Amino acid sequence: MDTSIVSLNYTLALLVKDPLNRKWNQQVTKGRRNTSHLVGTSETTRAISYGKQGQAIRFNQWLAGLIDGTGCFLVSRKGNTTCEITVPIVNVTMLLYIQHKLGGTVKIRSGDQSVRWRLHSKKGLLDLLTRVNGNIRHTSRLVQLNQLSAVLGFQVFSPNSLDRKNAWFSGFFDAVGSIENYSKESKDSTELTISVTNKLYADVLHFYNCFGGNVFFNKGINGYYK
Repeated sequence: MDTSIVSLNYTLALLVKDPLNRKWNQQVTKGRRNTSHLVGTSETTRAISYGKQGQAIRFNQWLAGLIDGTGCFLVSRKGNTTCEITVPIVNVTMLLYIQHKLGGTVKIRSGDQSVRWRLHSKKGLLDLLTRVNGNIRHTSRLVQLNQLSAVLGFQVFSPNSLDRKNAWFSGFFDAVGSIENYSKESKDSTELTISVTNKLYADVLHFYNCFGGNVFFNKGINGYYK
């Protein structure tokens, strides 16, 4: 096995016992400055208090955005229901935090350097649906959510209106966003670009409507909107 996978398995074993181990988080920040390793640490915590209710609302909005970007709701032929979120291995702490709040399992996917959180208990799924209902807005995810709700007997709400302060944006950005610095024709000039990508135009239009910018179609990787 690749040594990085062996190391991660050991780290997962430690984190599952205590997913919010602050001592571990502090050790990570000393050795790695990439922000993907700082999720849940004091270095990424805003000095703003929203109160418990406000924090819960923002977490649920963020979670819905993350599911819209890199998650899915599944119903098997036998009627088994599941929610999954898959991210690169470097973002494992993010999934462990979700597991700490909602349950489920976090496992490494062999071969593609990614890790997946999976929730399939009915009680856990009903809790999840209560949290994200009205915040799911991705075209495909809404179809999946309605299929799930038909099995679980859960009424799906239409997506709430969005504004700049909605944490859905940060969840979707964590899933499919990027920050890049391009060199222009002149070596002394660069251009900072913040973007999100998706297969469907409607699913990136939310960012355009709230923040401006431009939306264009890229023919690469079977085509996508940016």
